[in-house]
Amino acid sequence: MFTQNRTYVLYLVFVSLFILVFYYISDYFYLKVLTAFHSSLLLEHLFLIPNHSQVVGNKVFINDFEIIRECTGIQAIVVFVGLVLFVPRGPWKKKNLSLALIIGFVYASNVFRIAFEIWLIESGLLSYALTHYPLSLVLGVIGIFILVIVTEQIYPQFSEFIIDLVKAMYTHINNIWISNLKAKKSRDMEVGND
Repeated sequence: MFTQNRTYVLYLVFVSLFILVFYYISDYFYLKVLTAFHSSLLLEHLFLIPNHSQVVGNKVFINDFEIIRECTGIQAIVVFVGLVLFVPRGPWKKKNLSLALIIGFVYASNVFRIAFEIWLIESGLLSYALTHYPLSLVLGVIGIFILVIVTEQIYPQFSEFIIDLVKAMYTHINNIWISNLKAKKSRDMEVGND
């Protein structure tokens, strides 16, 4: 039991450090440029919206829309890669395939999301306020759902490990809660005997 709990603690530490380091290590300038370039191509060829992507200093734009680090999808990529990478179970071949699909899917769906949002705004179908945050949230939830299903099909050890981790956390928290209740009951009985 101790070894298993140690495995879960190390997993959570490594995932947290990975996410903190790789998300904050860079501004991801080149990823912003690639994201803008591919979104611009999609706008031009799929949505038929004339546009231009440009770099001004260290800022990247499509028309008047700035592409910032959060627009690149790097948060989702880093979180999912961290969660999958440090699972201590399963064959590396399946883990690597899962990681490649996660990175590719998040990047491609994010490029599509940016192009789609700009198309909605530029076409006058929706305002920026109605498009950017609400649509990003809905598409993000759908994207996470798809990622979990795809990862489960390719690398089932991931979900098995996460379920075991959640069960272990629940058991640990429950044991703490029960021992606190017992200690409180014991203190109450001592006070009642005095």
